[in-house]
Amino acid sequence: MLIGGVLPSAHPVPTTAGARGWNDSYYWSFHENALRLPIEPMLDFATHDALIKHAESALDQALASLGKGRERSGAPHEWLHACGRWLARLVALIPPAEAQTLLFARLDAAERLAAIEVMDTVMSHFMLHRMLRKEMLNKATLETWEALVDWAASRPHWGATPVDARRHERGLAVTALFCGFRDDIVCGIDRDWPNLDVVLPALNRAAETFSTEQTVFAALLALLRARSERLFPQPGLGWIQRVVRIRKTEREFWSHVSNGERLALILRELVAADPLATGDREIVIEIADALIEMGIRGAAFLQQDLVRQKR
Repeated sequence: MLIGGVLPSAHPVPTTAGARGWNDSYYWSFHENALRLPIEPMLDFATHDALIKHAESALDQALASLGKGRERSGAPHEWLHACGRWLARLVALIPPAEAQTLLFARLDAAERLAAIEVMDTVMSHFMLHRMLRKEMLNKATLETWEALVDWAASRPHWGATPVDARRHERGLAVTALFCGFRDDIVCGIDRDWPNLDVVLPALNRAAETFSTEQTVFAALLALLRARSERLFPQPGLGWIQRVVRIRKTEREFWSHVSNGERLALILRELVAADPLATGDREIVIEIADALIEMGIRGAAFLQQDLVRQKR
């Protein structure tokens, strides 16, 4: 149908979130069928515009389905998740300027919580299926990734220093650090991933914006452990120092998923690996003192390691 230039019109976007009337119900199967199709062949000149119009329609329906007041207008959660995955694959294949019009502009105009929920799915799948490939990332992919991180960082919630964040805001932040949730927080990049240096500007913004949140700090530690050979001592120590100075009196933050104990352990490994430069050593001493003040298990051993290294 797309090749023939025929695009059936989707049912109109519901005028009221949660509405179930004849004119407001959403036949989500219309879009679900299209989400099963491969994207690359449809980016051909003959079907490109029809595909983008269909994507716009699907995104409008997803945002309306999540509508204000958290009521849904007929689209099941599974469809909403599938739509986000499909949009992530599409955004990875189109120019950044086109992604701006299709995705970012619509999210900026949508109800705030609905936009964050959709972006949580889009960003996590963009990271999984595009960013984590074992190949050098092209300029367009990097530009789109930086736009995704910038969008997440510009949410009003991050203007403060939250001890905890809502589920989807937290999800965006964890994804920006190339991590995800399984039984624990896991980092998606390893020493074979070749793109760490080129994503470092976006990674630096993510670390400085999000890491004072307690779950995101756990993701930061997972990232530093996964790529310690590149991120330690710097810029990792600088990221940690900032968090410690902001959160050093808040025991709940450091007890959350054993943040304090994990930090003490990772710093002990750093101290044991190589002698630290003077500036880096001073940062570790500052952090160790703060952890000891809060009674974090392992902090005293860290301090002893520092004394032994000095000798």
